[in-house]
Amino acid sequence: QDGIRDAQESRGLGDVYKRQNAGHMTNMPPEAMGGCNDGHMTNMPPEAMEGMSPDMMANMPPEAMAGMSPDMMANIPPDVMSLISPEMMQNMPPEAMQGITADMVQMVPPDAVMGMSAQMVEMMPPEAMAGVSPEMMANMPPEAMQGMGPEMMANVPPEAMAGMSPDEKQDMTRFILQAKEAYGMTVVLIEHDLGVVMDISDHVIVLDYGRKIAEGIPEDLKRHQKVIDAYVGKYTDI
Repeated sequence: QDGIRDAQESRGLGDVYKRQNAGHMTNMPPEAMGGCNDGHMTNMPPEAMEGMSPDMMANMPPEAMAGMSPDMMANIPPDVMSLISPEMMQNMPPEAMQGITADMVQMVPPDAVMGMSAQMVEMMPPEAMAGVSPEMMANMPPEAMQGMGPEMMANVPPEAMAGMSPDEKQDMTRFILQAKEAYGMTVVLIEHDLGVVMDISDHVIVLDYGRKIAEGIPEDLKRHQKVIDAYVGKYTDI
């Protein structure tokens, strides 16, 4: 025991974690991650993260995420992100988000994005936004939208309001207007919810089976006969 203690003092526990690989990680009991801290994470080789499982992520203390690097993030299996928590997200260094992919984002629980900051959003690769779901957008803190750039917005999936509740649609509408105001940019919204489109749009183009049937300001299009026929239905005498 004295010899082990002396070795730890002379080499430091960091050396132990530097020798970890994906095989070691795969064989580690998930509950063992409960003793992990940011120092352990900082010393872990990025490729070792390939051996992580969702259960291991669930057992990791939130503060341990402070040791996450972009290279480590890039090596995490996408399904591991399914058990990340808001507290874990909150403790993650913003630069770690440089390693995230669309496949990973797709697996993140919607409530986990409550822990995101503007700096974290800003560090994300634009193409990673392709994994964002309507529920995730609805849970994103308004101040985090300050990190959203035009390239990132261009990668957000279309028809973002699909399947949302009225409250979630209000949150998404607020997000779109905030992004427009913060960057002074044009937002192209592809959406079937006419109420949302008419409420927040300055200019609308109406398509029917891929063919443009009308274009103009919302007030004019509400009374446009072709729009009414296409989206409400034609009146026919019976």
